[in-house]
Amino acid sequence: MRQLLLLALFVSASFTNGLQAQSTDPWITKAYKEIYNKTPNAEESKISNYNNGSWGGYCELVSYIVTYNNAKSGSHIKGDPWIFKAYCELYNRVPTFWETNIKNYNNGSWSSYDELKKFIQEYFTSLSNNKLEVKMAKAQGAKSNELAVVFVLDGKIQAANLIGNDAGSLLAIGGEAINAKGVTKLIGMDGATLIGMDGATLKDLAGVQFLSGYTVKSGDGSKTIKTSGKTSLVIKK
Repeated sequence: MRQLLLLALFVSASFTNGLQAQSTDPWITKAYKEIYNKTPNAEESKISNYNNGSWGGYCELVSYIVTYNNAKSGSHIKGDPWIFKAYCELYNRVPTFWETNIKNYNNGSWSSYDELKKFIQEYFTSLSNNKLEVKMAKAQGAKSNELAVVFVLDGKIQAANLIGNDAGSLLAIGGEAINAKGVTKLIGMDGATLIGMDGATLKDLAGVQFLSGYTVKSGDGSKTIKTSGKTSLVIKK
């Protein structure tokens, strides 16, 4: 009798757990996989966490999930929820750590969601027109919540910065400053492609700063690229 009772309790618990697993909204599971590369736990699976379980589409849900997780500590990507929503709608992907920095888009100023989307599109048009690629890299020796961003101009690596997971905050500008933090190598996000070099070569890389406007100082060796609205990227050693 006792064995039958234990078996009944086991079956009941298994059935309940199975229902809980199946009841997780598939969009929530998809979003956590795409944004954080993980499966949501029981607490994260509660739809009430995200605008009280109400959203108008997948990309809107993405913005609510980012809002929910921004306050949590850890090495996960953080940033303005509208930026995540816009990248979802425009490019069907999550922004990189660098792309979460609001200064990329009219120096972090917009009056509406639609205007933000316009600035994001301007940003990518500018990168294409100027043959500038922005790539994320693992920085050997950096902390878990730090990544490198490498700027490739017309097919040649020109500059690198060290950034954080908190809305792409700038931690070190230029290869010399990155190297001073103990980083000696920048490796592609696929774990194999080398997009940075060791030692002195890393130190030779310039850094990239934000500029509101695009006035160029003649003769200072910098290159200024207007990106969106009032924002320009300045590549300078």
